[in-house]
Amino acid sequence: MPVVTFYNEHRSFETEAGANLRQFMKKVGVTPYKGITMLTNCRGHNFCGTCAVEIL
Repeated sequence: MPVVTFYNEHRSFETEAGANLRQFMKKVGVTPYKGITMLTNCRGHNFCGTCAVEIL
Protein backbone atom coordinates (compact mmCIF):
# COMPACT_ATOMS: atom_id res chain seq x y z
CA MET A 1 0.00 0.00 0.00
CA PRO A 2 1.22 3.52 -0.74
CA VAL A 3 2.18 5.72 2.21
CA VAL A 4 1.16 9.39 2.28
CA THR A 5 3.30 11.63 4.48
CA PHE A 6 2.16 15.09 5.55
CA TYR A 7 5.43 16.82 6.45
CA ASN A 8 3.79 19.89 8.00
CA GLU A 9 1.73 17.59 10.25
CA HIS A 10 4.59 15.13 10.97
CA ARG A 11 2.20 12.24 10.21
CA SER A 12 2.14 9.34 7.73
CA PHE A 13 -0.74 7.11 6.64
CA GLU A 14 -1.20 4.10 4.38
CA THR A 15 -3.85 4.45 1.69
CA GLU A 16 -5.15 2.56 -1.32
CA ALA A 17 -3.52 3.12 -4.70
CA GLY A 18 -5.52 5.61 -6.76
CA ALA A 19 -7.21 7.20 -3.73
CA ASN A 20 -8.46 10.78 -4.04
CA LEU A 21 -5.89 12.78 -2.04
CA ARG A 22 -8.27 15.58 -0.99
CA GLN A 23 -10.88 13.10 0.25
CA PHE A 24 -8.19 11.09 2.03
CA MET A 25 -6.87 14.21 3.77
CA LYS A 26 -10.38 15.01 4.97
CA LYS A 27 -10.83 11.43 6.22
CA VAL A 28 -7.65 11.51 8.35
CA GLY A 29 -8.21 15.06 9.61
CA VAL A 30 -5.52 16.91 7.65
CA THR A 31 -6.53 20.14 5.93
CA PRO A 32 -5.08 21.34 2.61
CA TYR A 33 -6.06 24.92 3.47
CA LYS A 34 -4.04 27.65 5.17
CA GLY A 35 -5.12 30.90 6.78
CA ILE A 36 -8.23 32.60 5.38
CA THR A 37 -8.69 29.89 2.74
CA MET A 38 -9.97 27.64 5.53
CA LEU A 39 -13.11 29.79 5.37
CA THR A 40 -13.21 30.97 1.75
CA ASN A 41 -12.56 27.76 -0.23
CA CYS A 42 -15.01 26.12 -2.65
CA ARG A 43 -15.26 22.86 -0.62
CA GLY A 44 -13.69 20.74 -3.35
CA HIS A 45 -15.82 21.86 -6.30
CA ASN A 46 -12.74 22.80 -8.37
CA PHE A 47 -13.45 26.54 -8.57
CA CYS A 48 -10.77 28.20 -6.44
CA GLY A 49 -7.56 26.11 -6.43
CA THR A 50 -6.86 26.68 -2.73
CA CYS A 51 -6.63 22.96 -1.92
CA ALA A 52 -3.62 22.47 -4.20
CA VAL A 53 -0.91 20.33 -2.62
CA GLU A 54 2.75 19.72 -3.43
CA ILE A 55 3.60 16.13 -4.33
CA LEU A 56 7.22 15.23 -3.50
